[in-house]
Amino acid sequence: MMTMFNERLKELRAEKKITQDALAKDMNVSKGAVAMWETGKRKPDMDMLKKIAAYFGTTVDDLIGVENTPSKTNQLDEAYFSLVRRAQSEGIEPEDIELAINTIKALRSKNKGE
Repeated sequence: MMTMFNERLKELRAEKKITQDALAKDMNVSKGAVAMWETGKRKPDMDMLKKIAAYFGTTVDDLIGVENTPSKTNQLDEAYFSLVRRAQSEGIEPEDIELAINTIKALRSKNKGE
């Protein structure tokens, strides 16, 4: 069954327990823009659709109703999404997150060797 973008956006937000305010902040748009998307009064442009799809770990086709098969990243635990949103809101760059991950992996590897 094909769904309309506005319905799919509401569904994804509900699944991830993300408010309109949080989505608006993360997408760098107004809460009113998100509300208009969800009521079907406006539609985001293609660049924004790509950004929203990446944010929810799905495809543009899924967002606009061409397919309804969320990618594996859509199955990630909400805790991971929450951490990413927190890092972004605190100005932590993706490179810093990568450094932290590599540091943790190195420490774990070192601890296993002891």
